[in-house]
Amino acid sequence: MDDIQPGTSTFAVLQNIRNITEPPPTTPTFTDNNIDYEDDGEEDVAQISLDISLDPVEKVEEAPVVIDAKGKKPPKPPKRPVEKFSDIHFQNTSLNMYVPFNPTHWTSQINYRMPQDIVISAIRNNGTEGLPRTEIGYSLGYDANLKTGSRRVSQHIITANTEQSDHIGQYQKMDGKIRTIRYYWKENEQPEKFGKILRDFEFLTGAPCPYKIGEVVKFPETNLNTLRISDVSLQRLYRILQIAETHRVIVTSNKLIRMISEEEMSEGYKYMIDKKSLTKCLLALKRKQLIQTWETTVTSDLVDHQVTIVAHRDIQNVSDDEVKNAIQTIVDEYHREGRVFPHGQQRILKNKIEKTAEKSSEVSISNIDENLEIPRTILDRYDFFRLQAIRNSYSGKAKNKKEASSANDSIDLGDEEEPEAECDEENIHEFTLVYNNLAPANGKKQFNKNYHVGTSGFGYQPKAIRLYTLHQMIFHLVYQQTQGNRTQTLFDLFPPTKPFESWPSLDEENAPTYTDNQQFRFVPPQPVFAGSKQGWFMLQDLLVAMPLSVLAICAFLPKKIEKTFLFHYLNHPDRRHLCVGHLPQEQREAILRDKKVLKQLQHCLLLLGALGIVRIGPNPCVRRFPSCGSEMYWVSKYAELYDTSTSDKGYATISRDYRDFQKYEYEFLTLHDVTLYWHHLRAIVLSTPLSFRLEDHSEQSRHKVYSAGYFDKKLIERPHESEEKRIYPIGPRDGVAGFDSALFMHVKKNWDMITNPSSVCSWFISQFRKDSEELKTLVEERVEHLQKDWNSFMKSLMPTDLDLTKSKMKTVTSMAEFTLKQVRKRGAGSDGNNGNSRKLANHKKRKMDSIDCISNANRVFIRCRFTPKERDQLIMIRAVGFFLNPVYRFWLDPTVLRDLMHEFVPESRTKTVQSLMACGVRELVRPNRLAYLQRIVRNLSTFPEMRELRWQLCTSPVSPIQTKTEFFKDAYRLAMKLLFADNNRIPHPMVSDNSFNDFLDSSNVLIKKETVVNNPLPYRSQTPKTPSHIQHCIASNLLISILIHSTPGDFAETVLSQISPSVLQKVLQSLRSDGLVSRVRQGESDVVSKNQAALSYYFRHFFSHRYHPDLVDSSGVLLEEINTPNENSDEMIELAGDSPSVLVAASCAFFDDNYKLEMSVDEDIMDVFENTENDQTTKKIRYLESANLHFEKIHVYLDKNSGEDEEEDEEIPKIVENLMILLDRSIPIDEPVCFADWIENCEEPAKSRNILVYNIIASKAQTGAALQDLVESIDFSTDYLLETMSDLYEGRQIIECGVDEKRWTTIEFEHIWKITVLDKKWTPRPWIMPMGGVCLATVRWMAESVLLTIVSKLGIQLSDLHFQFEFAIQPVVLRELIDILETLKCVEVVVKEFVSHKMKSPFEESTEKVSIVYVVPTPNALEIFSRIFHGVPLLPTMSSAKTTDDHKK
Repeated sequence: MDDIQPGTSTFAVLQNIRNITEPPPTTPTFTDNNIDYEDDGEEDVAQISLDISLDPVEKVEEAPVVIDAKGKKPPKPPKRPVEKFSDIHFQNTSLNMYVPFNPTHWTSQINYRMPQDIVISAIRNNGTEGLPRTEIGYSLGYDANLKTGSRRVSQHIITANTEQSDHIGQYQKMDGKIRTIRYYWKENEQPEKFGKILRDFEFLTGAPCPYKIGEVVKFPETNLNTLRISDVSLQRLYRILQIAETHRVIVTSNKLIRMISEEEMSEGYKYMIDKKSLTKCLLALKRKQLIQTWETTVTSDLVDHQVTIVAHRDIQNVSDDEVKNAIQTIVDEYHREGRVFPHGQQRILKNKIEKTAEKSSEVSISNIDENLEIPRTILDRYDFFRLQAIRNSYSGKAKNKKEASSANDSIDLGDEEEPEAECDEENIHEFTLVYNNLAPANGKKQFNKNYHVGTSGFGYQPKAIRLYTLHQMIFHLVYQQTQGNRTQTLFDLFPPTKPFESWPSLDEENAPTYTDNQQFRFVPPQPVFAGSKQGWFMLQDLLVAMPLSVLAICAFLPKKIEKTFLFHYLNHPDRRHLCVGHLPQEQREAILRDKKVLKQLQHCLLLLGALGIVRIGPNPCVRRFPSCGSEMYWVSKYAELYDTSTSDKGYATISRDYRDFQKYEYEFLTLHDVTLYWHHLRAIVLSTPLSFRLEDHSEQSRHKVYSAGYFDKKLIERPHESEEKRIYPIGPRDGVAGFDSALFMHVKKNWDMITNPSSVCSWFISQFRKDSEELKTLVEERVEHLQKDWNSFMKSLMPTDLDLTKSKMKTVTSMAEFTLKQVRKRGAGSDGNNGNSRKLANHKKRKMDSIDCISNANRVFIRCRFTPKERDQLIMIRAVGFFLNPVYRFWLDPTVLRDLMHEFVPESRTKTVQSLMACGVRELVRPNRLAYLQRIVRNLSTFPEMRELRWQLCTSPVSPIQTKTEFFKDAYRLAMKLLFADNNRIPHPMVSDNSFNDFLDSSNVLIKKETVVNNPLPYRSQTPKTPSHIQHCIASNLLISILIHSTPGDFAETVLSQISPSVLQKVLQSLRSDGLVSRVRQGESDVVSKNQAALSYYFRHFFSHRYHPDLVDSSGVLLEEINTPNENSDEMIELAGDSPSVLVAASCAFFDDNYKLEMSVDEDIMDVFENTENDQTTKKIRYLESANLHFEKIHVYLDKNSGEDEEEDEEIPKIVENLMILLDRSIPIDEPVCFADWIENCEEPAKSRNILVYNIIASKAQTGAALQDLVESIDFSTDYLLETMSDLYEGRQIIECGVDEKRWTTIEFEHIWKITVLDKKWTPRPWIMPMGGVCLATVRWMAESVLLTIVSKLGIQLSDLHFQFEFAIQPVVLRELIDILETLKCVEVVVKEFVSHKMKSPFEESTEKVSIVYVVPTPNALEIFSRIFHGVPLLPTMSSAKTTDDHKK
């Protein structure tokens, strides 16, 4: 007390006393928002007698220590879990505001002390860094995470802050994503406290410290917040400068964080610096030019890493030698310690390193025996790998030096002196560093930027196909039988002790061959290692011997190899199968040195290990052989499959134990056995009913168990000396075919082949399909419940829902992709509501509200008819919606659309929400209507009022549904007002042209014709110019024909084999995205295609009409009954009932004199018309007006004159026969006579005429010449031209072709336009069956729709018919249907000329004439059509109704 000076405040005295008398509190250590406590160590506490009465602290008695007989203390009991608290507790349900009692923690509640003093003491002890409210509350004994505790603590903090406002301040700081307020002690008022650190800072830098305590440093144009200069941050700035002064260069920010944290922890600081705080400190120092930092890319183990380099301020360039040496030093250090650069993670656990160290080879590099003529062991192969790695590094270093001399952005990290060949193992990493080039980082490296993936790939296949191909490769490598006496092995051709550049580059003519197998003809055999069974190989040897074609299937190729080179090799039938070791040096090293290529092959081999086919050998030394290229694998010659096709439905697991199913054992003696094994597995997979989302689904997801980087190699490890012959798949074996369900081998997409690019993949697909067809019979005998379409190639090409969602087609059909019906998402809900969401999804129809019920009651027609005004208004509503929110789907409540339609279009008040929404979707499918919508959106964007509304919706989204509805309605009314209001800013039409042009110039307005960006025709209906486009159009007709006629899968596959797989895949993608083809779902339809694809309801909608569906059948039966006289009776046929056939039959009497109508009335009806007496006439008339109309007593009869019916009945078979001849456009399969020989047999003048026409057709190449082209080129009449082309066609010199219209081309392009079916060649049409022949049912279905469309729209133009059907069928197909109807005399094609309405000038009268083609029905069109086709039943796929027994018959 003697040291207290006069004038000292009472608070200071009490503070000094309490600091002496209080026992030292334990120091809380906060880590990751959790609080733990540790003792600060023992410290003597001085006891001072004071007059102030303080309650003593109760001492906790310690339990006596018990020592056993041996003199050892018993083990300590496990510590109880420490109560942890964070800033925010979401699971803390306690209502007690006090912290749980902890006897080892001292709190202020033990003594009688003012809470404000505790708050001030806690803030002062923490310094300028500050404390949040939760930590201050903990020092008081309150839980500030609760509301009650937080209020108490806040009250005490406010009181303390008010008392000591000059010493306590506050600022905001982010703790993760949580913003907190921290209270700190204002030590900037005591600058003498920081005198030492400021002097050290100035001594280190030579200049005063540029920052002051309390200063806030901002970092604009970055994602960093502010840096507040406190005692901690100032100390960290000084530490960074001190570290930079000592080490000169620090590589990676992680290492700098570790160095700073170690120093701070040693001084007792309890927080660890994070990466963002370090970044702010580095930027603050760099701004003052006190340090240098760079973001660079360092390549280690052939992988690019983006790292941060911190250097001394004297180093001005990243290419400085000190930087290179520092990078080389740290990489060497990481490699010596078995760590991965740059994060320093251990490559393997320490205990595994110690175990494998004993097995490692102690042979020095200089003492390795390189003699390959004697048998070598597996350990020798590891020594060869070490030696080859060093020599590859040496050669690579020389090459890198040469490149560095010419490239400015590359840095050589090696020494200037070349190392000697003899070196120890520790220096191996020094030479691999020659490939570690530094370059300024432009961004994060992505996998697909460095490899040919996706559409730029070269045939990379799905998982199951990769495993199948790789299994064939490794089996052939280790067990192949070479031809003749050839004994050259893999090591003889590619010595494992020599560098890669020393191997010769051979072409397909000079490379040695070993077998007749085209795929593996250049693959040398793997030598057998001494002391081990046959079947072992190293992954690097596999990659060296692998054909380039197989590598393209199993792995992504690096982009270091140019596309032109890859196409040059992969498109050649022999060159594609050359081994990787045979490639030119640059491309060979790009593949062999790529770590990710090896990683992809490693993952495939590990999956084969999970299937029980491959095992991996133990690594003799993890530090020496960290690369996956040095792994040894063993291939088994035995395997087994279980036929799980009899399992019940499930998601990923089978319903019973795998041992309950039929077992099939395989012994692989030849490649044929391997192929049979995989096709048998494919049949089992596609026949097992898995991938079903069940309502009671409770299977746990294990999808990452076999992902790259997660696989536990110990599960499939096998000693090198093992003699075991059989290996088994790893468990649990609860999946398809007895494998682990986590492999997901049952997923269909894992078996669907990729067909692009066609020239690269065609050989593999052809071989795969050939093998499957050869083994089909044998495989089907081994699957009990076989899925009939398991071998369907078209099914594998059918795009899935996910493919449609991800795909962005570049063709014009993608314009309508967004307007199609949204594909139903599966499994989107959580486990708790999966069943409910599925039940709701089944209800497709919307329940009608009161307005819909009124509209439905007022409906006049059974099917809704929409006027052009209604269709335009629907587009207008969707355009406004797209302008406000750019999505093609209608994002509002559907009732909004109905309300607006009823408001602006009165005739739409008989339509419901369902019909209006459906019509809007159908309209947007049309590309021209989609262009109309986009034009409206562009016009709306010119109005500032509409842009303001869109800004309001973006900045403050409207959440309530009612508010959003009103907002949209107001926006729509404003849009209608703006679009259709008169614009007063435009000059009056009577102004002069000069004034109008001046207005345009001053307003910067340009008047031009609007360019429509989208194509009005789908790709399959456009005029083809290239062979691939022709194949696309032909494949579209062929696929539609297969789906219409439900062709058996075997025959359909044979027909489809004539089309390129890539073209088929594009066509299926196009048809699926356009909604014409859909996938058949379980229980959705009874009309199931053999290929799990069916024509959608949308496609069938094009060929449906508004008339009665039985109009043709009933009319034909009635007319046949009328035309067939009854010899036994003279009674006429009565037209009774309300069937539409009655009207068709009765209408015959109005235009045909051969028919007559007669009417008879019952006598009792005529009684009311008898003569009446007196004035009873008026009364009788009133009675008749109020009486019932007895129509049932009025009988109408139709009769036909005899004599002509027999002749007409005899004409019908002839008409059908002529129709079949007209539709049969097939030609024989034999080779035609060449034109030179054929023309010699022609006589003049036909000879010169044929030559002239033939030359014009030949000049059009594969596109073909239309009739109009010939008329414009030759001054012949149309009839004369048709006669000439008929001679050429009959002589098989030209063929009919075309997509947009009928064209002719020469016979040399026959293979492009036609397909071969049995003994004929056909041009695919929807009515041409895939098995050959004409299907009259299809002709009737399509022709009936066209005819009734013509009847319902009298005087329809041919262009309008094209517009209506061009999305479903090609224009040439529609024209052929019209020709059929014209031949049957059902319609007439009328061509009329009119003066064009388009005026060249308003002052000149238009004289140009245009021809308009009309299609007009004949008066007896329905009669003729019904009599011919009523006996032809429709196929089940031609209607949405379920299949009836009659149809099946």
